[in-house]
Amino acid sequence: MKRVRGKKNPLSAAALKNLRDEHARTIEPARIQAAEAQRLERKLSDLVNEAYGLTPEEVALMWQTAPPRMPLAGP
Repeated sequence: MKRVRGKKNPLSAAALKNLRDEHARTIEPARIQAAEAQRLERKLSDLVNEAYGLTPEEVALMWQTAPPRMPLAGP
């Protein structure tokens, strides 16, 4: 924020504190929830692969040929 506003238009100490408080209140919980969602997606993916009885080689092939917009990164 300091870099964007530049030296001529700095934030006051109170505004900077408010910005940090807002970040802690909104962004940090969202980051934690996104990490949890990714963990659950990975677990679901592993369970589906297991249910279909895929071998490690088949899973590797699936990830190598996955479309670029897969919600998960490869193993």
